[in-house]
Amino acid sequence: MTANKFATFGKGPTLKPINEPCYLILTQGSYTVPGDERSRTNPGHGYPEHTETYTNVEVIPTLEELQSRVEYMNANRYSPSFQIGQFIPMKVETKVILK
Repeated sequence: MTANKFATFGKGPTLKPINEPCYLILTQGSYTVPGDERSRTNPGHGYPEHTETYTNVEVIPTLEELQSRVEYMNANRYSPSFQIGQFIPMKVETKVILK
């Protein structure tokens, strides 16, 4: 069994298994959820406007593709700030001995 068997793509519910080493680009995003009419006309009631944040995970299979993607993101002035990481699947075995 591999640890972290699934990685998410974007903010949707899509899951895809990852079974080999790869690289990750993490970006932060946000969107505004408008409040309802009651919260605008009667403060303290209803659902106020608020901002939801999310993390987008982009999976890159090779180091060359990662370097190309990072160069593109650095050249584009409208790219969001990002972090990169490496994912290495591992096997975990648990052995319990009772005497």
